[in-house]
Amino acid sequence: VEARKCGYELEWRSQFACPMCTLGDMEALPGECSVTGQRPINMVWKEPRRCHGGLALPSVRYEECVAVMLDKGKIALFAVAGAGVLALLVGALIALYLRNRKMYKEYSMLKEQNEAEVELERYTLDDDDEA
Repeated sequence: VEARKCGYELEWRSQFACPMCTLGDMEALPGECSVTGQRPINMVWKEPRRCHGGLALPSVRYEECVAVMLDKGKIALFAVAGAGVLALLVGALIALYLRNRKMYKEYSMLKEQNEAEVELERYTLDDDDEA
């Protein structure tokens, strides 16, 4: 038998017990600045969402922004820097080509000398065998 009659506790979880949504429950999520100088600002709910009803999320609004523009001076600077790097690479390739060409000429001369010596030894050996 119960000692306390009619002393029940009931816990009922419901979204309707949450406070009403306000601007404090939202946060602005800015987008990228477009070429036209406008960027969208979307409002989203803060997570975890602890409100219900009240204000709805506003529609997307736009604000002015400064788009990153390349002026002629920056473009010229990038072009000069790129041309400088390209010139260095081409110069390095030409230097490597000339060095390797010189080494190949020396190698070819040594190879010809070696082949001549081998041929000379073959003839001297053939002459010794015939005698």
